[in-house]
Amino acid sequence: MRAKTQREALIMDAMLEQADTLLHGLSSDVRDPALVAGDEDPSAALQALLNDPTITCLHILGHGAPGGVRIGSRWLTANDFRVAPEVSAARTEHLEIYFWS
Repeated sequence: MRAKTQREALIMDAMLEQADTLLHGLSSDVRDPALVAGDEDPSAALQALLNDPTITCLHILGHGAPGGVRIGSRWLTANDFRVAPEVSAARTEHLEIYFWS
């Protein structure tokens, strides 16, 4: 039997209310979530997920406001979601990004 390929990923603010409840209902299609502590900068974890060509769907769960989402110690804006051209060229499928707040 072939192992299931998990092509979805989640990065989320670990300080969200009822995070355990949200994670309990997480689909098995999603890799282990990247939890970002309240005092942690999410940039490195986010870039690692964006640069992974095997991920086709990225879920971002944080505290939303017009123009951005707060995860950990900072607000993420459109500039945080840029992918290097060589990474983009290596993708065989496009990357869907979903924001949840």
